[in-house]
Amino acid sequence: KVAPDYPYAQEFAGSTGDVIVKLWVTKTGNVKEAIIMSTTNPVFNKYVLKAAVMWKFRPASFRGKAVSVWVSVPFHFRIHR
Repeated sequence: KVAPDYPYAQEFAGSTGDVIVKLWVTKTGNVKEAIIMSTTNPVFNKYVLKAAVMWKFRPASFRGKAVSVWVSVPFHFRIHR
């Protein structure tokens, strides 16, 4: 997993947000496509997409064979001080 960058200006301002992204994971476990499903702060969207496409998954299987699947993943941006 690759964590998305927290934009400096947003972190400095104390901005938070939640983004849910839908990922198309191939039979080999690579992310082929990423789509924003919902967001509470659109400024974080591009950072989530950039990180999400670098993720690597254990391939899903059906009847013993690797298959491609859609997966929804939440990202939470919070300031921890």
